[in-house]
Amino acid sequence: MSQYYELASNPVENYATDVSWNTGGSLIAAVGSAGGVYIIETSTQLFDQVSTLTGSLSSVDWHPTENRFTVGGVTSDGSALIETVIPLGNLTGTITLPSRTPGTAAYAVLLSVKLADSGGALVSEHSPTTDVNGYFTLQDLPQGTYGVWLKHAQSLAIMPSVNLDAPAVSLDFGTLAMGDANDSNQINMVDFSILGAAFGTSSGQPGYNADADFTGDSSVGISDFSLLAYSFGLVGAPPPAGGTGAPEMRVMETWNRRGCASSPAPTAAASPPG
Repeated sequence: MSQYYELASNPVENYATDVSWNTGGSLIAAVGSAGGVYIIETSTQLFDQVSTLTGSLSSVDWHPTENRFTVGGVTSDGSALIETVIPLGNLTGTITLPSRTPGTAAYAVLLSVKLADSGGALVSEHSPTTDVNGYFTLQDLPQGTYGVWLKHAQSLAIMPSVNLDAPAVSLDFGTLAMGDANDSNQINMVDFSILGAAFGTSSGQPGYNADADFTGDSSVGISDFSLLAYSFGLVGAPPPAGGTGAPEMRVMETWNRRGCASSPAPTAAASPPG
């Protein structure tokens, strides 16, 4: 059965002038005569007015393969108005640190995170700190498909991919390979030498080196040696490089995800593509 969606919470908008479904029909973009730009999630019937442009909008079209759309209309002074917009989303990641106990201060660590586009080029760089359970969030990212390069100063880097196609997406990065004492993204004899020089020491003692304390327990001992030995000879994923940064597009505010009124359409209505 066809559905219609009433954006009843916006008394300023006179009427919707055009709508467009994304590929697959999971999202609807709508524009109005007073410049409002809306997104509706067809499965949950949640919507938000994600932007307001100065002018009257008359058309909207989703890109056939990318998660962005273009709106068009006329400004208040009669000039042509064309804007490409892209939704935002939050990426919540979680890591596992071997030989550390979740819920303790040793689990709250600084990370280096770099996002790459589908061609492997660098898009943006981030430096989140996890909470004591290994969670972190990157906020207000343009939605799309990314390679996510992640490294702790004492671990090898990994680079899984993620499809950020909703306001909130989660990604489990798994267990990090620890033992990189000099943050070179490889574990070799240099790291072994650093650990060897600090072996048997604790924080506050001569010779202690926190870079070799892979367990985060303020001492360098057999547990740290075991982590290094387990990953000895391995090299982490190379970081993305080059690129021109994030797309030069107008980005939407994070969705507030208000509910919209939905009921059977009284007359025939357009349906999303099959």
